[in-house]
Amino acid sequence: MCAAIAPDALTLDGAHARPVAEETAPDENVLDAADVCPAQAITVRADGEVVGPRPD
Repeated sequence: MCAAIAPDALTLDGAHARPVAEETAPDENVLDAADVCPAQAITVRADGEVVGPRPD
């Protein structure tokens, strides 16, 4: 699900998503992927501050 939302930033590696690059811009798709990740395994940071997943 995560890789489908942010295909430029995440790719499937078997049954799991992994980042395409070590760092990526925290664009809306990346933030959406962090919001819906069922394992809550995606953390998005901008300038050292956690910006995703976003609070409800």
